[in-house]
Amino acid sequence: TGLSKRYLNNLFNEENTSLMHFLTEQRLESCRHCLASAFYAHLSVTQIAMQYGFNNMSHFSRIFKKYYGYAPRAYRQLFTNF
Repeated sequence: TGLSKRYLNNLFNEENTSLMHFLTEQRLESCRHCLASAFYAHLSVTQIAMQYGFNNMSHFSRIFKKYYGYAPRAYRQLFTNF
């Protein structure tokens, strides 16, 4: 991007967040989208989480529930007939 790490971190600090927090939110949103979509029904929750860089399923479940109010499997069941 041609931006220094310090400048990039300052931009995120101005928004009261960090680069890592922003990236985690983006990854979670991608997982949420997949869990709610019938197109990804053939993938397990673990496969979806791992596809977006979550290697620890306990951590993924905790943080997903913190953001969306449901465990990943329960969230998926809201949109699918499993």
